Amino acid sequence: MSVCRALALACLALVGFVSSGAGAVISRDWKTPGDGLLTYDDVNQREWLDISASMLDQFGSRVDEAVATAKLELMPGGVFEGFTLAGREDIDQLVASSGFDGSSYSNSLTTVDQMRHLILLVGGPDKLVEPAGTAALLGVIDETVPTQLPSQPTRVAVLFAVYDRAPARPNGQGSYGYNNQSNDLYRSSSVSTVGLMLYRSAIPEPSASLLFSFCFGLSCFRRNSCLATVSSN
Repeated sequence: MSVCRALALACLALVGFVSSGAGAVISRDWKTPGDGLLTYDDVNQREWLDISASMLDQFGSRVDEAVATAKLELMPGGVFEGFTLAGREDIDQLVASSGFDGSSYSNSLTTVDQMRHLILLVGGPDKLVEPAGTAALLGVIDETVPTQLPSQPTRVAVLFAVYDRAPARPNGQGSYGYNNQSNDLYRSSSVSTVGLMLYRSAIPEPSASLLFSFCFGLSCFRRNSCLATVSSN
């Protein structure tokens, strides 16, 4: 096999690999190869840190105190340097990128599977809150709700959930929404079941078209070089 042909086949294989691996929400590594602690959103070009890496039990025994301490780690030199505490719009964009229809509760088997996949990506299988009939994940966002005591606002979290099958929803049900500390599920949760929703800007995945263009140009250059060599001989 000629060098030119081998190069062309290798480039086509590389393009095919990138194309098959492309997805709106995929797993990436954070600190060590294979840790899978980042979820890459290729629509908004952001990397989301797994909640398993931002659990509040690392920073205190109460949600409010732990959040305040954890937010200090966003500063230069902190564990979460470079990350941002997400707001509602950021969460909505992540959910949309995953393919889940967040406009209403969904009983579609497809969207239930998409929500379950998002929970596993962003939270990790060992950090799921599982009340009866529910697979859920809580992540604190950058929002508070005023209370009668202005100095003690309640912290808001996003709740990702998949509900088990029932006669009214034979495929199960997927949903997400926002809860504060007055919510029963949030109030009953401890710092060991709640983390921070953190993201950072990311380097885009190389597109298949870009790689193809590069490979095509490289193969043409190689071919011309080969022709020039033959002509000179």
